[in-house]
Formats: sequence, structure tokens, C-alpha cells
Amino acid sequence: MMPDEIRAAVSAHTGRILLLGHDRADADSVLSCMLMRRFLHVSGTEAAVAMPGGIDRDTPALLRALEIEMPKEAQTVLQTGASDGLILLDHNRTEHPGKVLLAIDHHPLAQSTGDYPKWIEPAVSACALLIWRLLDGIGAADREATYLAVCAAYLDTFAFGSTKTAPADVEWCAAMCKKYGFDAARIAHVGLCLDDPDAPAAHLAAGGFKRYAVDGATIASTYVKTDSPERLPLDAILSCLRQRREAEGYSLWIFAVTDPVHRTTDLYRIDRTGTLREHYDHIVSRTKEIQPRMSRMLAHARGEETTAETKTGVSAGTSAENSD
Repeated sequence: MMPDEIRAAVSAHTGRILLLGHDRADADSVLSCMLMRRFLHVSGTEAAVAMPGGIDRDTPALLRALEIEMPKEAQTVLQTGASDGLILLDHNRTEHPGKVLLAIDHHPLAQSTGDYPKWIEPAVSACALLIWRLLDGIGAADREATYLAVCAAYLDTFAFGSTKTAPADVEWCAAMCKKYGFDAARIAHVGLCLDDPDAPAAHLAAGGFKRYAVDGATIASTYVKTDSPERLPLDAILSCLRQRREAEGYSLWIFAVTDPVHRTTDLYRIDRTGTLREHYDHIVSRTKEIQPRMSRMLAHARGEETTAETKTGVSAGTSAENSD
């Protein structure tokens, strides 16, 4: 998508322009909104950042650690209205009121999206990198904007440990760190996003919450990040998630124990039949590996599929994605 296409999509709207992060916005979603506001400002349009679905619990601390100040309006739950023009960033579908003007995202296209312009590039490590390209295209990608984009790339990939990492983005970030003197080691350390394994089970169970609508059902997904998985109160965490799944009416709850240091993932699929564990010798990406399999996971949860799915991925080093 070119800068002129975005200007055209926005200029026809006469009401308030809101930059909408996804529900429980992570760092990439927030930073994408901050960069898009810069782009629109330089282009002569003012917009506000809106997080009607709230911000993920870890996002404020991560940005503070990187000395990034969040927009004040992003720290409050700014609700949207029917007359608002919405620009979706780091997601491509919303149920919040307003007219969607366009969507920019690096996740696969969601089900039942509307008829509005979309720039979707799943091969990119972070949505903020797409917004940086827009700024670069109009000569406005300065040092501060580049720092936001670099941080987003590190934070959204567990410091480039995730399978959604694009090698070209690793090279670009290294070049930008060298050019501007960014502390790559410090950014990478923050990018690991490690949780405290001694935190309460309910807290550990709730990290990175996302809700998906798949085949008429709802699926929840959370994760915990630690370099010491053996220290987690796993039984208590899974018990908490079983209770939440039933109480909140989810057909399936997917919980990942991710070790960004040793590059492993234990994936737990919780449904009415019980809990299934899968082990992977890499950091599993929700975008590239879990989302594409959700329909099959849901079929298994409903008892509509044979045990073939159950048998894949349970042995160390085997990816169920590759076995399908």
C-alpha cells in the first residue's frame, strides 16, 4: 500500500480519525499506532490512538524498559463511536463501532472482514515495520521513528526467536542499530519478555490473551515466557485455565509455555475432553503455526476428528504443523 492510497482512504472521512490497536494491545500494536499517527500528522491529518479493548498487562512495563512513552489516550479506554473513522493496526477485523477506513497488519486475514482497503503482509516480523516503510516513503523515518520500529520487531518475535521472524528484518534491525547507535543487546534482553515464574498462577495464566472466532466457536489463547519452565506452578495454571474456559464459555483454550532462551515451547490444548500437551524444539508462533490449525484443533475438541491430530507433535522436537 502506497502513502497516496492511505491518504485517499482517510481524506474522504469528515469525522474523528482513530488509530485502533487490537484488543489487549501488545507492544507492536501500540507502536504501530504511534508510528501511524506520525505518518498522518506529516501528511496533514490528525488522529488519536484508541485502545477500546485495553492494553496487554505486560506492554506498559516493556515500553518503559525501552524508555518509550505511550500516548496518554492509549492509557485510557477510549471508546469508539459510529461516526468515527477507524484505522486498524496490527489486526484486520474489529467489532467496535465506527467506519473502518483501512487495515494494516502482518497476521493472516481474519474471517468475515469488511469491504475496506487492507495491507496484509504475514511475512513481516512486526506491523510497525510496515508503518516505518510508509514514513520512509515520505522522507519522515527519522531516528525516533526507527527506534520504535526496531523495538517492535524485537518485542513481537521474542528477540527474533519466533518462527515468524523474517531474516530480512533481522538484518535491517542490525543495520539500524549500527546506524543510530541503538543498544541492540539491551533491546534484545527486553524483547525476551520473560515472566517471573514465582508470580501467582492466575497472573501467569493470563499473559498475551487473545480471543479468536473460528467456525462459529470462540477460542482463547494465552502464554507464559520463562527460561525456567520447571519452576512454573503448572498444575495450578492449568487448573485456573480449565475453570476459565468453562466459566467464560470457550470451546478451546490454547496455552503456551515458551522458553525464549532455550528456544522451546510446550503447547497445552484445553477443551471439554481434557488437556493435550505438545512439545516443540522452537518458539511456536501463534500467527504462523497456531492460527492456521485452529479449525482442526476445534474439530478435535468437538470430537469430530480422529486421534491422528492427537498423535502428532507430542514427542520432543516434532511440530504438529509439519506432521499434518
